[in-house]
Amino acid sequence: MSNATRDYGDLRVTMTSAFNWVWNDKGSGATKNFEAYHPVSQGDLRPLGSLGFSSYNERNGKFAALLVGKNPSSSGTAAVASPTGYDLIWRDEKSGGDHDGSFWRPRAPSGYVSLGDVCSGSWNAPSNDKIWCVRADLVQNSNHFKAKVWDDQKSVLTLPNPKRFTEFTAPPPEFTKTNIPKGGDIFNHTAQCEVTLPFTVYFPPSDAASLRSINYPFCQLTRKIAWYVHTAHTNNSGGQISDSTTVTKGVSKTLSEEMSHSAGVSVSASYGIKGFGMDVSLNYQFTSTTSSSFTEYEENSRTQGYTVPPYEATIFLSKRIWIQATRADGSVVLKEINFNANDDIHLVGVSLK
Repeated sequence: MSNATRDYGDLRVTMTSAFNWVWNDKGSGATKNFEAYHPVSQGDLRPLGSLGFSSYNERNGKFAALLVGKNPSSSGTAAVASPTGYDLIWRDEKSGGDHDGSFWRPRAPSGYVSLGDVCSGSWNAPSNDKIWCVRADLVQNSNHFKAKVWDDQKSVLTLPNPKRFTEFTAPPPEFTKTNIPKGGDIFNHTAQCEVTLPFTVYFPPSDAASLRSINYPFCQLTRKIAWYVHTAHTNNSGGQISDSTTVTKGVSKTLSEEMSHSAGVSVSASYGIKGFGMDVSLNYQFTSTTSSSFTEYEENSRTQGYTVPPYEATIFLSKRIWIQATRADGSVVLKEINFNANDDIHLVGVSLK
């Protein structure tokens, strides 16, 4: 069964945990072990390069790799193109190894870039249908992770997605003596934004739970907001009541750690929202069009005194945010956190007479 795909502008994307073994250095006498696998294509979707590992192990079903192709609904210049050939990087000449092998750098056609090298199980160049090169306007420069073995993280695909952040403009709800809310009630629940990306944005490519769901290899992150009833204080007496309440806003260290552990998403006042798997910022989709500040994630508290007049109820409202991470097919909620967006308290008075 083919794994599910998603289209990001002109680019179609999926992931695979199926690989073909290509080469290892057994018998060479090298101090470090190494072997290379090549991801198996899915129809017209191909990998960006081969994968190298610093140990000898079976990789099928235990690791995931990205496959890309063109969106068949797109017109104009295709998002991907085959390389025009390869340049030799290295071959195991006179290594004494058990297997012949070589490494090749794809030559991308004009207007495209190659994002990974290809390992061949011989001294011959690979065929041009082993990988796709990606259209130059769909990639951007990025630092690769320093590693002891080759990796394909020389560049980062940008997945085109128009910004659709819905501002929360709903006024505070109104109440009467017949519909006094209770603490924890919510009103005007509004979806503000969502993003669906390959699971490796959030988790390592070897994440076991994600690999078990490789047939739908995407995770979704959503943000919603609503008016939240912090508390409701009813005064049925003829005397005035004085009291105080404390509102805490932002994301606590505990909530942030739970989100990171369960959903691969980090939330911070210093950098906003990002996925752990590739250290990718998600602020483009999760930030208001009128602000680039992440102060709503910073935790602090404010205490406010108040009085409740005779035969009145005072409703304390705050804006509350929910951030939820799920498997994109909706099968599993990975984690949901909620917190006050700010320390503003909206007081609504209701006559009980």
